[in-house]
Amino acid sequence: MKSDDALVTILLVSRMASDGTRPLTPLEFWKLLAEVGQPGRLLGMTEDDLVGAGLAADLATRVVG
Repeated sequence: MKSDDALVTILLVSRMASDGTRPLTPLEFWKLLAEVGQPGRLLGMTEDDLVGAGLAADLATRVVG
């Protein structure tokens, strides 16, 4: 079984989403990690949670997407 960190990484950078959500670029991904630490912590967070944690609203929307 994959770790939560691996799962979130795949979801954030994958081009599999069919809803038009753009995956994070490598630069965006590494900046996000610098802000949140382990990516697995993002699972289950809402846009409001992410904005409250200091993420920009547009990035929070993409992460939740």
